[in-house]
Amino acid sequence: MTTAEPATAVPGLPAPHRPAAASHRAAHALAYRAARGRRARRARPCAHNPRVTSLDEQVTGQWRSAPFDAGAMETSELVLLAGGRGWSRFESFSGELSIGRFTWRLPSPGLLELRYTWRVSGQWGPSGDGFETVDNSGPDDELIRTAYRIGTERPPLTGELVTALQLDVPVEFAGTFALGRRIMTPADDPSSTVTPYAPPVHTASPVR
Repeated sequence: MTTAEPATAVPGLPAPHRPAAASHRAAHALAYRAARGRRARRARPCAHNPRVTSLDEQVTGQWRSAPFDAGAMETSELVLLAGGRGWSRFESFSGELSIGRFTWRLPSPGLLELRYTWRVSGQWGPSGDGFETVDNSGPDDELIRTAYRIGTERPPLTGELVTALQLDVPVEFAGTFALGRRIMTPADDPSSTVTPYAPPVHTASPVR
């Protein structure tokens, strides 16, 4: 088998023709470098808070499955606090309520990691905002790593476009959540009346 000699430029003559495959590879390399640049720009720290990146700002807040729960007897919630803590919530119309606390980070663009630390379950009270009784409470070590996407979706219950978070790995039995409130605090966690939150430990941004 013989191999073709690489084309070389000759002074005074037109540049040698590049095969189509080489041109495609060059174009792909340029597109890849441009994409990396866009990702790097998206992950830069925000000017008003160097500890929070733009990627953090996209995912932080309250995410609710309720708009997508057509015909379901349960609903779920995912809350990502700006400091790298958060919780997930599962409740049913029969009165079951479960809260799992976790720390979270973004190991790479498009990847979300939740590391659970504690879980409490029981029955929600008449107001629906907290626990009336607690059946189980204790440490949890579940680890969830999932790809995520943020975009717009049209829930069947409302028909209006919402900002949606989609997960490849379900959290509390749900994979699609609509943005609720962008600003949340530990006081919004129903389990905070069972076990108060410790003061946050300021180390580094949850994005690694």
